[in-house]
Amino acid sequence: MTEIIQTQGIILSLKPHGETSAIIDIFTQQAGLIKGYVKSARSKKNSGIYQKGNLIDLTHTRRLTEQLGTITADIMQCLWQEISHNRLYFKIFNRICDLQSVILPVHVYEPFIYKAFTDLIDLLLNSNIDALTAKRAYVDYLLIVLQQLGFAPNFTQCGVSGVKTDLMYVSPRTVRAICQQVGHEYHDKLLILPSFLANHTHDCSDNDVENGQKIMQLCYNKFILHPADKEFTLIL
Repeated sequence: MTEIIQTQGIILSLKPHGETSAIIDIFTQQAGLIKGYVKSARSKKNSGIYQKGNLIDLTHTRRLTEQLGTITADIMQCLWQEISHNRLYFKIFNRICDLQSVILPVHVYEPFIYKAFTDLIDLLLNSNIDALTAKRAYVDYLLIVLQQLGFAPNFTQCGVSGVKTDLMYVSPRTVRAICQQVGHEYHDKLLILPSFLANHTHDCSDNDVENGQKIMQLCYNKFILHPADKEFTLIL
């Protein structure tokens, strides 16, 4: 039986195949990550459609579930071009596309991650936001993806004493929060925990966002990337 999926999605990556064709990864609204073969994707006629970061209306067809399948599409919005007006915003967008292509399971419905991704894109399309807001949204998004994939770190209580106050550090070994009293003697071996990772309502500084990126890198390495023998740099 032929399986046909018609949905919208954002192209995450494109790998050349033959002279003009390509294999593309698309994060879709209805079917999660889809991989498919596109004939003549890199031809002069179609190259504008099949670009990393484009929002497309697509049809994915395959006869067997283990097959790669073929994709045909029409372009809806050239997101990468609209975001590229700002170097930082484009870097964030590009990094997220690459990450999702690496870590998302194929054909697994991920509505919360897709919604968070499109919300982040809407934010990056807003030319009125500042750099701190964009970088914080990036860290928030990384945490949402981690949680939705089943690897939610516990930053709400000390992993040693169990207390829920004065949480200042994160242990690189356990990826648990550490309170000031327990961690002050070992602070040079611990990561600094920004309060907004434990409580989304808290404000943050540039240093907080940088520390948040380091903690996200630790989490992804420990829970997702290294177990799968993969590497990826999250820090901007």
